[in-house]
Amino acid sequence: MNALAPEPGLRGGLLAADARFDTLAARRCLLEYVATRAAEAAGVRIERGVACRGLRSRPDGGRGVGRSAPHSRAPHVTGVDTSTGPRTADLVVDCTGRRSPLPSWLRDLGVPGPVEEAGRRGFTYYCRYFRSADGALPASTFPLIEEQGSLGLLRIPADHGTYSLGLISRSDDHELRRLLRHERAWSAAVRLFPGADAWLEGGSLTDGVQIMAGLTDRKRTLYDAELPLATGLVAVGDAWAVTVPSIGRGLAMSLQHSLMLRDVLRQNGTGDPVALVTAFGRATRDGLGQVYRQCTSYTRHRLAEMDAHAAGRPYRHPDRDRARALTLLAGRDPDALRAERAGAHLLPGAGRS
Repeated sequence: MNALAPEPGLRGGLLAADARFDTLAARRCLLEYVATRAAEAAGVRIERGVACRGLRSRPDGGRGVGRSAPHSRAPHVTGVDTSTGPRTADLVVDCTGRRSPLPSWLRDLGVPGPVEEAGRRGFTYYCRYFRSADGALPASTFPLIEEQGSLGLLRIPADHGTYSLGLISRSDDHELRRLLRHERAWSAAVRLFPGADAWLEGGSLTDGVQIMAGLTDRKRTLYDAELPLATGLVAVGDAWAVTVPSIGRGLAMSLQHSLMLRDVLRQNGTGDPVALVTAFGRATRDGLGQVYRQCTSYTRHRLAEMDAHAAGRPYRHPDRDRARALTLLAGRDPDALRAERAGAHLLPGAGRS
């Protein structure tokens, strides 16, 4: 893994408390490998190559168990069907990510599906992956994302001198899509951003431009007016909510969400199915609801800004102007930078404003 150098805005030297900002950059495959080994060392059994095909349930919502169970008519999930046979569980945790098949699994149980909130528009990322010749990352790492008009550039450092570059456009910008899918046009667009030449000097690790389209914010709620759609089941991380990668909140939100589930289980156990899932729903709403709204605000204003630039007019909005001002301040004042980084990574004690 690679350790990132301090950000340019961090003037005056490091403080002892700045250790909480230490960051290691790694590719997803390496991170997942390390996390898997840690989980197995802690006693978690991981069955590789086993596919989950649906949920098993009984139609009583866990009635007869716990104080609040008699008020629920929701089905109670008792396990999953897999490619190697059924598995029973006191609690099924869906952590299958942004492509979670949970809505169709719930429909199979007669549940209409989670209440879903999703953006109607999103972004398309045009990515290439590189490795530097000397194994070191280019010196100009920060800022990780730069936005100019209707185009953005995302730089993602990783381990052993590897990194990716992603150009970001509106998903409905069909003219840019025709251009940026070609390497020559892609490289020319990257060079429009300051300091990008150094990032293009690395050796390419992939052929062509990799395209990820339709990236937007989406949240699924398994509760309706505080009553669960199903008991014995929770969704964690990206299976609950996804945000656009530009903000870089996905991993931090997923880790926070996992800790919330741990705390709710410690407090409630699994004896009262309705109390468990509603407590987790409240913890999710109170702990991550505002963070999700911040992400959707960014997406909404950034898309409007891109639309305005394409139409040849400026975009002004108090929320967007305030965000720009805070970004500029963080680049000049070390205390503002520390506050901004703590909030971005959802560190303990960070504000959520």
